[in-house]
Amino acid sequence: MIQYELAEVWRYFDAEEYVKSVLAHAPLMSGVINVERREHLGFVRYLTNLTKLHVTDLRDVVDLDWIRRLPCLDLLNVSTKRPLVDLTPLREHCDLTCLIIQGEGVSGGFDIFSELSNMSGILLNFGSDVRSVDFVNLMPKLTQLWLGRMSSVENLEPIRMLSRLTRLELGTCKADPVPVVLQCPSVTDLRFFEGSLRQDLSRIKPILPRLTSFGVAGAPIGDSAPLSSLTQATSVRLGYLTHPDLRPLVGLSNLRDINLVGCGSEVDVSPLVALPRRVTIRLEQGSVRGLDAVRGRHRIIRR
Repeated sequence: MIQYELAEVWRYFDAEEYVKSVLAHAPLMSGVINVERREHLGFVRYLTNLTKLHVTDLRDVVDLDWIRRLPCLDLLNVSTKRPLVDLTPLREHCDLTCLIIQGEGVSGGFDIFSELSNMSGILLNFGSDVRSVDFVNLMPKLTQLWLGRMSSVENLEPIRMLSRLTRLELGTCKADPVPVVLQCPSVTDLRFFEGSLRQDLSRIKPILPRLTSFGVAGAPIGDSAPLSSLTQATSVRLGYLTHPDLRPLVGLSNLRDINLVGCGSEVDVSPLVALPRRVTIRLEQGSVRGLDAVRGRHRIIRR
């Protein structure tokens, strides 16, 4: 906790003096630092114990030159307001295992991914400028893949070639994801967002029995009866849905966690009293139908 507080108050002091005198050799919290100000980027290179860097919503960042002199990272999380023009500075971080880039795209392409041999997880949340996901085949060791807001992507076939993939999250794109998902036998954690499931849960029913975690959010799913096939699932997320029917969940004996954040007052949680074991139910603040029926039976967490 002390290390977290030391990093958090960086913003209140002279950026260079504070990082050199206080943070340079601090152990940090598991090697993590969060940067929310553009002027701090030039000084993160002094953090000798840095391994995980989070850069949040910086409007004028268009390149990654500032990571060239950093300690070798294993996680980089960058959120920008403008397209990145060049990813080649990633070459210096050969131990990088997780990369998260959210913003307006990458105008310089993704060829550098072929040099990141240790990459196991990647999250890319872009806009319509990205038209192909061929770059995923440059990282054959990927086990976790998140793709969001790529509304211009028309072909998801390259994902099918990722033989080690265990976690897959997909947002909006032109391509229908279901044919590819059905051919990814190693995936056990599957999430659909922003309507990518096309309002028909029954289309993925054949793979539901093998999933240990499943989620869908942001668009109707049609008949929820196929949820009863999630016999191995320990967690289910049904987020931002209107009137989700939870009755198909009551026979799932392995279930531990149900996330209903975003469903609001429309959701009726009373059927969950029949679940065979105690679970954690995550809800929005405010009124929820049937809450009194399950409050003594299950653990309730309100966001």
